[in-house]
Amino acid sequence: MIIAVASLKGGVGKTALSIFLSQALKGCGKSVIAVDLDANNNLSDYFLRTTERSSPDWLTGGAFKESVQKTEYGVDVLPCTTAIRSLNLTEKLSLRMKKDLARYDLAIIDTPPAFAAELRLALSVADLVLTPVLHGRWSLQAMAPLGRSRAVPSMVTAKQAREIAASTEATVSFISRSAAVKTACDRALPLRETSRSFQEYLALAREILGT
Repeated sequence: MIIAVASLKGGVGKTALSIFLSQALKGCGKSVIAVDLDANNNLSDYFLRTTERSSPDWLTGGAFKESVQKTEYGVDVLPCTTAIRSLNLTEKLSLRMKKDLARYDLAIIDTPPAFAAELRLALSVADLVLTPVLHGRWSLQAMAPLGRSRAVPSMVTAKQAREIAASTEATVSFISRSAAVKTACDRALPLRETSRSFQEYLALAREILGT
């Protein structure tokens, strides 16, 4: 399954969702690859902070196996490279991405908060589009241009999550506001498996898997 994590609004926890959902899915016994299609390369920075990122540009024809980098988190990563800035979206590229990512049980694609070629590529190959949504009108409005997507209530209380679900198609699982998530992102650390935050991402992973 290919999952695109997308939102046209910044600051909603998109990359954090990509990072920790990837780890939660890996914790469910699945093979997982995280794909960074955002030129800000925050996902790449988290997973590969202490790794030399010298992989070839897969987006411009480099070999997939040579482009993928292993990480200490058990999640493989296709990092963002300079090729992203000159991406030429074609049907051939979409088909190649689908074929290559099918080597894994799940692929999580982090996307930019703009309707750029990178986002369109992710949407073209995704089986599921997840949109982190804050409790507020503007965050919900950012879903509309994405078409088929499912909201993941993010940085919310249980009551706010229910209110979001009453307004749009949403996951039952939600992500609470948490200083632990920010700290983990800043320091490139995994969440403690016993923490509330990890358990929320794990609940979301299980909901997606239907387990």
